[in-house]
Amino acid sequence: MQERKGRQKRYHIPNDEEVTAAIIEVMIEKGTVHSQKRLRDLVSDVLRETDASYHVSERRVRHLAIASRMIHVEAHCYESVEEMSQSTCPVCSSKLTSLRNKTIFGGTVVLARECPVCGYWSGRHARVPVRYVFTLSRDAKRRLSTASKKGIL
Repeated sequence: MQERKGRQKRYHIPNDEEVTAAIIEVMIEKGTVHSQKRLRDLVSDVLRETDASYHVSERRVRHLAIASRMIHVEAHCYESVEEMSQSTCPVCSSKLTSLRNKTIFGGTVVLARECPVCGYWSGRHARVPVRYVFTLSRDAKRRLSTASKKGIL
């Protein structure tokens, strides 16, 4: 444990592989989880079976779920009144790509921005994620089914 200002941390941070395995275990059991907080709580329960002091944040669970390529993440958003100015995805922190259109004067204008990793998109006004829905992808179900038939799992 690391010390900070004379106090010891009361938790440990699990590595990415442990968290990803816990996410997949939870998603195999549940299929769909309708909240980022709920998924984090379920993953924490699985991790704490290994080490009671393990802690993981909601954001880290979301990022590792997306990175696993086995979990589909749907972001429910509301449209802000502010103009879209961000260049990174608020869901997975990847760089957003711009969808451009040519003007009649020969210039270009950005119509929307989208994320190539998670599918988030935003038009002229920023879309702010407010709820995440996590689902085990069809491809993951097929791969896990094949692996269990072969005795790998």
